[in-house]
This record gives sequence, structure tokens and C-alpha cells, in this order.
Amino acid sequence: MIRLILWDIDGTLLRTDGLGRRATRLALEQVYGTSGAVMTHHFGGKPDLRTLREILLPEGIPDQTILDLLPDYMQSMREIMSALAPEHTVRALPNGVELARGLHDSTTMIQGIVTGNVQTIVPVKLGLAGYQMHWFSVGAYGNESENRADLPVNAIERAQTLHQCTLAPHEVLIVGDTVMDVHAARANQLPVCIVRTGYESAEALEASHPDFIIDDLTTFEVVLRHFS
Repeated sequence: MIRLILWDIDGTLLRTDGLGRRATRLALEQVYGTSGAVMTHHFGGKPDLRTLREILLPEGIPDQTILDLLPDYMQSMREIMSALAPEHTVRALPNGVELARGLHDSTTMIQGIVTGNVQTIVPVKLGLAGYQMHWFSVGAYGNESENRADLPVNAIERAQTLHQCTLAPHEVLIVGDTVMDVHAARANQLPVCIVRTGYESAEALEASHPDFIIDDLTTFEVVLRHFS
């Protein structure tokens, strides 16, 4: 039985109508003095720390400078995204809010966030799309590691500490929309469900061999019933 669901955000729970990329460009310019090739960069579930390195190292920004200015970048992202939000339509994907709310009301299910986003913008995005941050008791974020596979480990450890429980791998479900979500799950022997509401091709998603592929979250109950 699944006891912990670890949700990706972009393309899985919501879409931001270009807000994320626009805020990233402006925050990069504000903090690092350049945004490099951000407008054509393929994010694809990458942790933001990896994205920063891929964009800024070719621009001659030393790695230590990237790390030293990361807290400033995180603050800038939150402020810029909040300021630009009225110009964009951030929307929850089908059944996302209803599903997350219902699972939160369950006495047996823990929900967490595992995202490539830096931590500071997670409440902003979720709130704009109608999600309540307290529905997700733990999280792991893209400022913590450039390796996506590290993030589920962080989230699981936090869930075990907070809820004073022990979670076996088969009790934790990754839900995402990218091949990188599948790779992170496989690296940690976790089951994974992919939703086709993201940005990657159906062929690439199927070739990554997730345990489940669903069109959108309206059929997610079928996945949960499989584990019950």
C-alpha cells in the first residue's frame, strides 16, 4: 500500500503559462548579470542547481560564484515570480487540486513535493494554482542537489522524521511528467507514475518504462487501487 506520494509540480500538478522561464531569466540577470541561453534551455525536470550550472558556466561564471549567490537567486526568484504572477495564468491540471485535497484529508496518506524548483518558489506556484501548502508535509527541492535522484531520498527521510514512521521503497510513489522523474525513481527502487500533461513526447516517456502512464490525474485513483 502506498503511504507517501511525492509529487512533481510543473507539468504534473500545474502549468505556469511561461511564468517560470520568464522569472528565471530576470532573476539570473539580476543576481548573476546574465541569463545566457535560458530562453532555449530544456528544463525537463532538472534541478535548478543543475540548470544554473548549465546556463552560467558557459557564460564564464565560476561554480563557486554560482553557489555563493544561490541564496540571493532564490530570494530574487520568489520576489520576481510573485510580482509577475498577475500577468500569467497559472492553472492546476485536471483533478490536481481535488485529488491533493482529498488525499490530505485521508488519515493514512502522506504527501510531499519533489521538484526541480528552488524551494522559495514552491509556495508561490502552488498557491497561484489553488493548492494549499500544508497539504504537502515534506519536500525536496532543486537547490539541494543537481542530481534529481538525490531528492526523493531527502523527502523520504524528512517524512520518516516528521511522521515518526519507517517507509519501505514500495510504499513510496513518485508522480511526475518527465523521463528524469522515472530515472530518479528507478535509482531509488521506487514505483513511478507518469502523467502525460507535461512537455516531453509520449515516445520518450514510454521508452523510459515507468510503472504507470496516465493521460491526466482524473484517472489517478486507478493507480492507487493497484497498490491497495
